[in-house]
Amino acid sequence: DVVRAIRSNEKISRLVYVSCNPTGSLATDAVLLCQPATKRYTGLPFKPTSAQPVDMFPMTDHCEMVMTFDRMTKSEYHGSISKNDDKKSKNDE
Repeated sequence: DVVRAIRSNEKISRLVYVSCNPTGSLATDAVLLCQPATKRYTGLPFKPTSAQPVDMFPMTDHCEMVMTFDRMTKSEYHGSISKNDDKKSKNDE
């Protein structure tokens, strides 16, 4: 699984993803790249930092998508977890 290998390799800090299927494979892979670590998908998650549609086939409804993902730092990751925990605890009240 390519996404698993990318997630587990901490040396990869930036990923440029070029997709011809933005509503299919890109959407699925983006979730896996950006979700919190699990037993299957280890390592710090990525965050989307830019997205650019590319119309390579004018006069059709098909569009490519180029997305850049940057790996979250430990402080970003732990900060986002804390904020999510705060939201959950406020919602539980």
